[in-house]
Amino acid sequence: MTAKRFCIVGLVLYVVLSLTDLALTYLIVHAGIGYESNPVADAWLYLHGWAGLAAFKALTVVVFGATIALLTRHRPRTAGALVVVGCVALLLVVGHSRRMLDEGERPPPPAPPPFPTQGPVVRRLPAPEVPDAPEPRAQMRTARPMPPAGG
Repeated sequence: MTAKRFCIVGLVLYVVLSLTDLALTYLIVHAGIGYESNPVADAWLYLHGWAGLAAFKALTVVVFGATIALLTRHRPRTAGALVVVGCVALLLVVGHSRRMLDEGERPPPPAPPPFPTQGPVVRRLPAPEVPDAPEPRAQMRTARPMPPAGG
């Protein structure tokens, strides 16, 4: 098998593993078993929902694929090695996620992130005290009538 063909097969496997990781993350979060531990992906999930996390995943796949494509032209062996490393890393993540689902493991809650992924802090201030104002209808009754038109 040529290096180019090996990289193509590896990229297809990488895409499949990325989709599997997204699906398992969805199941884990909705089952209350865990959370998205990647702080950047967690920010995308918080700010843009599941479509945002899917877009982030797609962006990582595109960047990885473009890197492999560039490397394949100039250093095919390096590209092949990088595909193997990427697929093994994702395979480990998918395996861990699958084990979490099987065991129903409940990890400790995540520590607060060092940057604001939880959105702006909103505090409710007490409503200002407004003196009792007369009802608008009472003001209309006491208002002066308008002069007749044209007169």
